[in-house]
Order: sequence, then structure tokens, then C-alpha cells
Amino acid sequence: MSKVWPIQTNFTAGQISPRLHGRVDINKYKNGVKTQKNAYSLPHGGVIRRGGTRYIAGVKGTASGSELVANGTFASDITGWTDKSVGSGSSIAHSTNLMNIVSVDASNYGWAEDEIVTVVGKQYIMSFTIGTGAVDVQIGTSTGAVDILASTSYAVATHTIEFTALSTATFIGFKHTAGATHTLDTVTVKLATQDAKVRLVRFEFSITQAYIIEFGNLYCRFYKDNGQITSGGSAVEIVTPYTEAQLFDLYFAQSADVLYIAHPTHAPRKITRTSDIAWTIATLSFATAPSDFVAGAGDYPRCVTFFEERLYWAGTDNKPQTIWASKSGDFLNMDQGTGLDDESIAFTLATDDVNVIRWMKASDVLLIGTVGGEFKLSGSGSPVTPTNVRVVQETKYGSSTVPPVIADRSVLFNQRAKKKVRQMIFDLNVEGFVAPDLTILSENITGDGITSMAYQQEPDSVVWCVRADGVLLGLTYQRDQQVVAWHQHPVGGTSTEVESIASIPSVDGGSDELWLSVKRTVGGSTVRYIEYIDDTIFVDSGLSYSGVAATTLSGLGHLEGETVSIVGDGAVFPDAVVSGGSVTLSSSVTTAYIGLPYTTEIETLPPEVPQRDGASFGKKKSWNRIILNLYSTLGISVNGTQLVFRTGGDPMDSAPPAFTGQHDVTNLGWKETDHSIIIKQEQPLGMTLISLTGELNVTD
Repeated sequence: MSKVWPIQTNFTAGQISPRLHGRVDINKYKNGVKTQKNAYSLPHGGVIRRGGTRYIAGVKGTASGSELVANGTFASDITGWTDKSVGSGSSIAHSTNLMNIVSVDASNYGWAEDEIVTVVGKQYIMSFTIGTGAVDVQIGTSTGAVDILASTSYAVATHTIEFTALSTATFIGFKHTAGATHTLDTVTVKLATQDAKVRLVRFEFSITQAYIIEFGNLYCRFYKDNGQITSGGSAVEIVTPYTEAQLFDLYFAQSADVLYIAHPTHAPRKITRTSDIAWTIATLSFATAPSDFVAGAGDYPRCVTFFEERLYWAGTDNKPQTIWASKSGDFLNMDQGTGLDDESIAFTLATDDVNVIRWMKASDVLLIGTVGGEFKLSGSGSPVTPTNVRVVQETKYGSSTVPPVIADRSVLFNQRAKKKVRQMIFDLNVEGFVAPDLTILSENITGDGITSMAYQQEPDSVVWCVRADGVLLGLTYQRDQQVVAWHQHPVGGTSTEVESIASIPSVDGGSDELWLSVKRTVGGSTVRYIEYIDDTIFVDSGLSYSGVAATTLSGLGHLEGETVSIVGDGAVFPDAVVSGGSVTLSSSVTTAYIGLPYTTEIETLPPEVPQRDGASFGKKKSWNRIILNLYSTLGISVNGTQLVFRTGGDPMDSAPPAFTGQHDVTNLGWKETDHSIIIKQEQPLGMTLISLTGELNVTD
């Protein structure tokens, strides 16, 4: 028997395909792993646990099921409503199909309240119509309470409010404190069903003014500063013409406060922001447009982008290979005029086959992806004009409909079958663009295909992808360091699927945040939540608490009935089940985060070390000891052995500090075939593995 000391100094190859598990001859084998879940490779070598996801809001639901308000139409009376009016001369009364709320002044006001039966943690939709004057609306868990919706004034109109029940009884109240009689009509409350997908879209005016737009079935909602934008107690929303089935065929280009939208069955539109709560959508009105562009069905472009101060459109059904570019600096002027340098451009790709244009991406040149191949549009060494436009086919892989991303000055696009990601880069050796396959060593990780992509530049240059089955994938990508490392990130919860992603700068602009729309089963019902990855917590769909010492932590209605992990004041508490929107701890805490558990797992490839008689592959081996080089880590296990980090000098009444340094693991036993090392983090704590080595026994 011989003893050897294999070492893995970095993890910059990520998760390697099983088809390469015997390729001990390639360098990437030394830097790869068999499994890498919920951890991503750092460009400088280590592997770090993914931060958890922070819950922001549920997506817009649709009202379904039984009506919960027994007498909300006021057809004949106001029976069932409680008169909570305060002071002399105030009251609630019935008139034809209306409720009158009669008030005298701020001290003598009318107030109507209704109690409905609800299920804790479920989302509900309330609709009501105010006919005369403004009315204040409040929702709470007991009579007069405002812990669900603080008293908010609503003007004359029909309104819709979404809320999450925090108890089995919910109290809805209507009142006004000004003199006169105001009227209320048709109050309904129904269960909300989040039965439709949404798509998240980046809207970045600047590093400090960045938004996420939730595109849903015929609507948009907006998020900023890690929260949903609301006005008057309701989510800010605009009506759109795009159905759920059309959302992932939308294509976008942004200039300042305007987001241009392309779709092959809709006339081009734009969304304009004038303030955080003021957004509009309108069909584009071109100053001049060619007769074969946006004229009607079949003439609507499917993609749009900016390049060299022009707005480019392409890919109509009737002319799938034609590109139109606006007049320079005048984005809605498509007048081709007499072909002057600043006038608009129309150009058709000359190819053997007719292949629809699926994407355009501006780099040093304009790169174009079609069903049959990839092209470069340029201006023969100068800015593009109507007379010098030049298009060259660079590669013939074919592109999917997934919009590409720019990462590290490369355009990363999804090949036609959606299973490969290629980097389109200029190669001096061939004096043209090439598109090597970034999935070549991890061909299995994309499964049945990729449905969306987003790039997180800070802090660690990761390209994120959504797989067709809802698994989140990451690609640590740094071209100058030759780092290409794939990893997978199954998000915590039951029947969980990620459906859409987008990346925007964080609130302070110091990093980028990856936002997700996540489909889960909670309490037996399908829900869809908007969340973002937060490196300060290690639970999914989580929330934080900071305040006075408390043993009961509430506001968790979105996880009602679920088993959650808890970290309070740095210490791990036993898992608990959310009941009534809250959990109770065994001792008080001033800070905490709570959410769904997820597991991080790193499984190394079987070690291969040279032997005097040849390879060690297939020989009986055992690890006598393993030495992990760790950074800021607690709570991990190695091959099923839980590591202990608390020392005799650590106070017993507080959490031990995170460990940085080398940690020895011994007594791991013999294994006949597989000699991998499995490192797991199942506790809601951080983990960074820098490198590992150990003493390996090999039979002669």
C-alpha cells in the first residue's frame, strides 16, 4: 500500500459531464467536480455557497372560487355589515344597490366593517367601487385592525387590492372622516390563484435607478429598491396587450426612460417612465415608416436593438431576413430619403436559405442571430450608412429565440436546439468571429434546454440560465482567466421551478442582484413569488427581522404551513412550521432570517494519482485524512461526518464565529469503487471552500 497526497487547488471547471469522468488526462479534470449544487465557482478558484432568495411579493393573481362577502352588492339591504361609526350624526345606511357612509367631520364619521373567513397564508383579491367621494379602506386580523392594510384613501373608481390573510378571520373596513355622504358599491373578496407565468425584465435608467418589470398576462408591475412599487396601497400597474403565451417572445431595447418592445403579432410599442409610480404604454407612432414595416399583420418585427445611434428592427413574418434602421439620432424616423449618410437603412441578408432573424446584439459591430447561422453587420471600417452597410455570415450554428447576453466583451447566445451556450468572439487567427461551445465539458447540465439568460457582472461574473425543467443554472465566466464553470442551483421548497430571471444593480450600486420569478407549492396550492438572491441570508423565499428582542417572528404568511430554517443572532435554531404567519423561538433574538432550507453539495471527482506501475484508476483506495481549506464557514459535513467548529474558548451562550483556515477530517473508511469526497452544507449558514487535499491510501 502506498500513501499519496492529491490536491485540488481550485474549482474553476465547475460540474463536469459524466461522459468525462474517466478523462483524467485533461487539465479540466483536476479543476472540476462531479456535483456542484447551490454553490458557484469563484473566478480566483474557490467555491462559495449561493446566497438564499429574499421574498418580495406574490405575482398578480386572478380572482377565483367562492365569493366571501355575503352581502357585497347591497341589492336590498346592508345586512351582515357592522356599523362601527363614531360620534353623533354618523352612520351607514342602504340606498338603491349602494351603501351610504354618512360622516359629519373628523370626530364624527361613518364606518362599515365586514368579517370574512380566510385561510392563513393565502392570497386574496378584493374589489370595490366608490361612487361618491373618497373612502378610506383598511384590512386587519381583528375588528378595527390595520395590520394587513393601513387605512388608505381611495377615490371615485373601481379598485382592486391584493392581500395575504394572516388569520382565519379577516376584517375589511370602509370609512371617511370628511363631512357628507359617500357611497360604496359591489364589494367582493375571492381567493387569488397565481396560475399564470410572468416574465421579469430589466429596466435600468442608471446604476442607482434600476427597476424590475413583471410582465404578466395583459399587465405590467414594477419593482425598485428591493420592493414592489405601490401607490395608495396597491401595486402600480399598467395594462398591456401581451398574453401569457406571448411573454417570452417579447424583445426589448432601452434608451433612458423608454423601453421599446417588439413582438411579431403586435405593433411595436414603448413603455415610458415619468416617475416611480407613473408608467405608460403606447403604440409607436413613426414619423415615417416604409410600407413593408409595421403596416399590419405579418409586418411587425420580432426583435429590436440600438446600434450606433440608430434603432434597429428585424424579423417580420413577411420579410424574416430584413433589417430596418432608423435615421441617425431620430429613432422613430424610418425615412430612407435619397440614401444620405444619416438617413434610415433597410437591408436584407443574402443567404442560400431563408432563416428568420431571432436576435440582434450590439458590440463593436452588430451581431445577428438567425435560425440558420450568425452574422456580422458593420460599416466597412466606419459607422454604418445606407451606402456602406456590409453583412457577413460568421458562423452556421443557428440560434434559439432566447435573447443573448454580453459578458466580458463576448456575446453569449443559445444555439438553435437550446442545449448549448456559445461565446461569439473575434479571433485574430481567422480574422473573423468564432463561437466555441461553453457547454462542451458539461453537456448534460442544460438538460432539455435553456429558456432564458441573464448576466450578473458583480461581484463574480456569473451568467445565469433557466433550464426547461425550472432548475436555475449558473456559469462562472471570465474569459481572460479561462474560467468556464457550470453549476446548478435547485431552489428550496416543494415542486419549485424558476420561470424567469433578470439582473439589475443593487440598491447601493456595489453589486448586481439576480431576480427570479419562482413557482412553488405552499400549503397545497401553487404560488408564484418574486424573489432575489441575497448573499446575506442562507434560506430561500426568506425574510429578515431586526428590532427589539422577540421570540415570535411574524409576517411569514407566504410560507404558511411550511417547515422553515431559522438563524437568530447568528445561531441556528431548530426548524419550525409557520402557523398563523409566524414562528415562535425558544429564546428571544434581535436579528434573524427565516425561510425555506436548501442544500449545498460539492462532490469531487475520483482522484487519480500516478503510480509506479501505472494509473491508480480502479484501485482500492481510502482517505486517511482530508484537509479542507475553508473561509468563513460553519456547519458543513464531509462524507456524512458533521464537522465541529466550536472551540473551548468560544462562549457557550452564543454562536461560534465563522471558521477560516484548515480543518482536518479523519476516520473516513475504505471505499471499493468511488473515492469521491462529498461536502454538504444543510444548515442555513455560509460556506466557502478554497481548496482541499489529504492523505490517500492506495493498494498496490
